[in-house]
Parts: sequence; structure tokens; C-alpha cells
Amino acid sequence: MFGSEEEARRLLASMNRHVPARRPSLGQLLEMEEPHYQDKDGNRYDIRREEIELIASLLDPWDSDRIKLPIVVMTDTSEGGAWKVLGKLEVTVVSKIVGRKPEFEDRMRLFHPHMVLLMSRLPTATTTMFSP
Repeated sequence: MFGSEEEARRLLASMNRHVPARRPSLGQLLEMEEPHYQDKDGNRYDIRREEIELIASLLDPWDSDRIKLPIVVMTDTSEGGAWKVLGKLEVTVVSKIVGRKPEFEDRMRLFHPHMVLLMSRLPTATTTMFSP
């Protein structure tokens, strides 16, 4: 598939350039006039206030400083064509959005129909990441 492991690593890095350098907390985003984060290259991505408020409504108020946004959805190489979400609070939010119980409290597998629903409800508060 790839000529070398280094080539594969470079390809993954280029596919993940949009991944945030640092993810702000839900609480920080709620306080921002224009909620946003920056990727590793310094590009700015806005997160819609309605999405932030929806996420806040799905969690207990004391969790607003514990969950970081955007929620990162990663490829799941253990299952062909699947995605996964990690983190207890992230799984709580995604589970409520897609209407499905997670397999584990802190890890949830998503398939295409779930991704379509998640991305339609939280297009700016989620991001995808490709992992080997």
C-alpha cells in the first residue's frame, strides 16, 4: 500500500492537519464572543454557538470545564468502515445525539448512519481524525 512507514506517517499527518493544536473547554467556548479553535497550522475554525449550547444542555453544568471541543471522532481500524469516540463526556454527548447506547462508558463505535446524524447535528463542534 505504502512504500514505507515514513510515507504512511506523512500521509496521515497531512490528512490530520485540521486537527486542533489545543482544544478549548466547553466553558471557555461559552465565554467567547466568537467561539473557535485553531488547528496545528494556525487556521481558525469557528464553532456555532447553537452547537455549544446543545452540548451544554446534554451535560451537567459542572462538566463544562472538563469536556474539550471539538469532539474528535477517529477512524477505528479494528472494524472496517467504523469510527470511534473516546472519553466519558464525549461518549455521553455523542450517544445522546445519535440515540444509541455506547458499548463502554468511555468508548463508542460509530458507523455511517451515526456519523451522518452526528455531523448533521454538530458539524462545527466535531472533527474527524485518521489513525492507523
